[in-house]
Amino acid sequence: MIEDRVLEALLKPKAVAVIGAAREPWKVGHIILRNIVEGGFPGRVYPVNPRAEKILELKCYPTILDVPETPDIAVIAVPAKIVPQVVEQCGQKGVPLIVIISAGFRETGPEGAKLEREVVEIARRYGSRIIGPNCLGIMNLDVKLNATFASNAPPPGPISFISQSGAVITAVIDLARMYGVGFNKIFSLGNKADIDETDLLHVLARDPTTSMVLMYIESIDRGQEFIKTAREIIKDKLVVAIKAGVTERGARAVSSHTGSLAGSARVYEVAFQQSGIVQVRSLRELLSFIRLAGRYSRPSELDKPRLVIVTNAGGPGIVATDACEKAGIELASIGPDLIERLRQVLPPAAALHNPIDVLGDADPDRYCKVLDIVLKYPEINSVLVIATPQATTRPSELADKLVNIVNRFGKKIVLVAFLGGESFEEATRKLVINKVPVYSNIEDAVDSLSVLDRWFKLRAKVLEYISEKITLIEIDVKAIREIIERAKSDGRRVLTLDEALELASRIGIDVPPGGLARTEDEAVHIAEKVGYPVVLRIVSPDILHKSDIGCVKLNINSPEEVRAAFRDIMEKVRIFAPHARIVGVHVSKMIKGRYEAIIGFTRDPQFGPVIMFGMGGIYVELFRDVSMRIAPFTRLEALDMIYETKIGKIMMGYRGSRPVNIDMIVNTILKVMSLAVCIEDIVEMDINPLLVTDNAVFAIDVKVVVR
Repeated sequence: MIEDRVLEALLKPKAVAVIGAAREPWKVGHIILRNIVEGGFPGRVYPVNPRAEKILELKCYPTILDVPETPDIAVIAVPAKIVPQVVEQCGQKGVPLIVIISAGFRETGPEGAKLEREVVEIARRYGSRIIGPNCLGIMNLDVKLNATFASNAPPPGPISFISQSGAVITAVIDLARMYGVGFNKIFSLGNKADIDETDLLHVLARDPTTSMVLMYIESIDRGQEFIKTAREIIKDKLVVAIKAGVTERGARAVSSHTGSLAGSARVYEVAFQQSGIVQVRSLRELLSFIRLAGRYSRPSELDKPRLVIVTNAGGPGIVATDACEKAGIELASIGPDLIERLRQVLPPAAALHNPIDVLGDADPDRYCKVLDIVLKYPEINSVLVIATPQATTRPSELADKLVNIVNRFGKKIVLVAFLGGESFEEATRKLVINKVPVYSNIEDAVDSLSVLDRWFKLRAKVLEYISEKITLIEIDVKAIREIIERAKSDGRRVLTLDEALELASRIGIDVPPGGLARTEDEAVHIAEKVGYPVVLRIVSPDILHKSDIGCVKLNINSPEEVRAAFRDIMEKVRIFAPHARIVGVHVSKMIKGRYEAIIGFTRDPQFGPVIMFGMGGIYVELFRDVSMRIAPFTRLEALDMIYETKIGKIMMGYRGSRPVNIDMIVNTILKVMSLAVCIEDIVEMDINPLLVTDNAVFAIDVKVVVR
């Protein structure tokens, strides 16, 4: 959590020191000082350099201890090896916020990592907080502070940006200047040795001058706190994030289906979804959205997009319609009264439904008559204008009229796609100058609007989630720990089938009656006791996927079949897993159900337990019909998990099919979630299949991996 004095330093700094301020114009320490001075920061600025009397007409001080007051922020740009000494002095001076520009820390290897830890320990001893090291710096354009070594600063505005990459920041700044997009706070995290993205979201949630937050994320360290903080900020601010490093190359080896499906990219996707954060898939999509954000930067004043496409060519209109459908953007209906009004200003051959085709001979006046009619319609709040270069288009004149339209209709969203090159250059410049979102292709325009559309949908869902209290289901923790300890004392990390089924039973999930047999006679005895038909399965800590080697026997109906199945299983083990430790053969009553589901969890190092529900059986990884949530979550979220899958929709009665009792599945998900939250020693768990009947569920096969 960010302390009040650090919050004040980030939001309303009154004095800044630059330690390592240099006289040479090309050095980082000089560039930072120059940016602060030339940016017009109205507070006090203190260069610290023991070998200079003045830099940029400002008096220099030998150390931070010699500065006549305690600055809110100290920016450090000195060699890494003397950073600990400088941070010690900042702590002694009582500086609340230290921004370390210097590189040469964790990014360089073990010695650098050790130096970084030392720096953080020194700062914590004095209650100071650190941004960086190895960062670009910070900007607070609300107070005209540019404490970075970037070559430029964007114009001021209500958008803030948190980034783990300084290079991405400079690219965004460059684009912002090109399109006149205003920014408020820009934070470069660097190695984020101390202050991280969760801290800064907490800061921006309390910043009335920020209405939108963009994020470039490579990793999140405190996943649970991140989700909690994000859920607060998205109530009235749009947060858009790009996650870099989404490939699964470095994914850890896992032994459960849940683990193999919950790769790091998927977990981040789930985390953003639960947080209400809109995830963009590429830097291009983020940079495209910035153009829209430049004008419509206060999303809480807008409404969910209901779009009309206006085009002078049929083909691009179809392309735009397809793009909108793929993006899930709602195309507004054109009612009879609106059609009648459009008919009065359009030629007979024009298409009057959505998309509205104003025809290839449309001049700027025809475009604007249509836009005036459409934007006055209360049910329509956004328009995508598509123009191709026809003889009558007159792009420059069209741009002038579009600027007028956009200004007149204020909070209604107008995006423009000019599909051409040279003939639209001047028109594009005019729109850019007037902050009208303009694109050279349809896809970027639609992607930009999709970000806003997704935020409205996500926000509504998350607000619904947080209105419900999270309740854990009571489970027999003591008995479960005893099962786990038995396995550990035997030197095992994987529970045997009989142990795993017992564990499932202890959290209140029904399992078929049965038992462990070590001989043919014991197998027959158990089968006779539970009643035929029965199922026989090998029990071994070394054989996880039993059916793959023929060690599962279904629909066994007599003592003779039990004996034959028992012998066959043992023979298969001898051939395919000769070194496996054999506990016995589990014999259980065969239950017939309507559906096979899977419920399980894995433990992500950043976010904690990730719970999965979906279609079960042997093809779970082939079909991947699964949904996930990061625990803990509400009953409503568990219900949504079910609905998000195809198997869940079928169970709910898709197209007239007989529904099952969905509450029992929700309860099972919550039982597994409660286990994951309460027993941290369990790393992975799968119930697959979870056999579903009309009014009951049974854990047929269970895999559990412990620490």
